[in-house]
Amino acid sequence: MNEKGAVVRIIVNSTIYIKGGSEEERKKYIDAANDYLVNHNNFDDAKSSVNLTFDIKYKDGTGRSTRNLKEGENMFDIAGGSAATGRWDEISKQYVTGVYGHIQKGMIDEELMGNTIFHESLHLLGLTDRYDEVGYKKDKDGDGLKDRKTKPHDGFIFDMMGAFHYGKWQKFSNVHRKNYRNYLETIRKTKPELIRQTRQNEYQFLLKYRVDLDANQELITPK
Repeated sequence: MNEKGAVVRIIVNSTIYIKGGSEEERKKYIDAANDYLVNHNNFDDAKSSVNLTFDIKYKDGTGRSTRNLKEGENMFDIAGGSAATGRWDEISKQYVTGVYGHIQKGMIDEELMGNTIFHESLHLLGLTDRYDEVGYKKDKDGDGLKDRKTKPHDGFIFDMMGAFHYGKWQKFSNVHRKNYRNYLETIRKTKPELIRQTRQNEYQFLLKYRVDLDANQELITPK
């Protein structure tokens, strides 16, 4: 925060373990994810007042389970299609992000690997898809991916949370930056006990919920 108490820099931090697949495949996925983040983590925008950085470390999760994950840790399994878990919590009236997901096995293109893993990671780290399913027919392999058709929401073509059907995700909308900032501002005002100060003007908060869904499970799209 700055001297006026406004959030100006956000670092989203996590260790994400990847398990499943062969040792060779697992190493390729982990390396691709780490390389992708290094090469594509420039989400600063001159139009935005918030500096947003993702500090994610992808590691081998062989032998680990979701039961022994520590605070700030998540896990992916190389199996089936790509998806991240989550659920609506009736008590808190918020969407819980979850700590587990799975990544499509058999990917060859390293850029696609990193692209997909980062997109799914963002679900575990608070963001929701910004597209609609407009067609879904099982192919001969049974995974439904070849005939899957999606349509991005207005303003989210090529966005990291938009429709992959339009090609690889390439940009990161200011909407996401603002949702992270607004969510943190709300928590700071309404539940300050959940935030701990680490040093002067720096604070830490464990993110457990989607930052872009309201109490009615409607997407929040700030201007």
